[in-house]
Amino acid sequence: MAKYIVAVVNTGYVERAVALIFPDTVSHDTFAARVCYDRHAIISAGFVALTGDDSLPRPYGESVSLKLKSRAEEDAQYLGEIFGMVDAVPAKIRREDENIVNRRRSDAYDHGETS
Repeated sequence: MAKYIVAVVNTGYVERAVALIFPDTVSHDTFAARVCYDRHAIISAGFVALTGDDSLPRPYGESVSLKLKSRAEEDAQYLGEIFGMVDAVPAKIRREDENIVNRRRSDAYDHGETS
């Protein structure tokens, strides 16, 4: 069993929504604090199960420390991309997730919050 988060991160050229997998011995919030400069950029979090066949990894559960749930269909696409099972996350999913983050950032800015 492993944990994961889906977040918009700086890939060196652009910001892009990606899945990041890490050991289950690390808490979601500790990992997120190390890799995400902006807490508003975290879209979902949970656990990932590999089925052992050709189907996509199965996201499930939630992160209590981040107060975020996993999303079965969307997160499976991001996780499948990591393992080479999906060439690319569908543009519609990536665009919707990046819009979610942009709205959160805008709302936080409007309310004087910082990352």
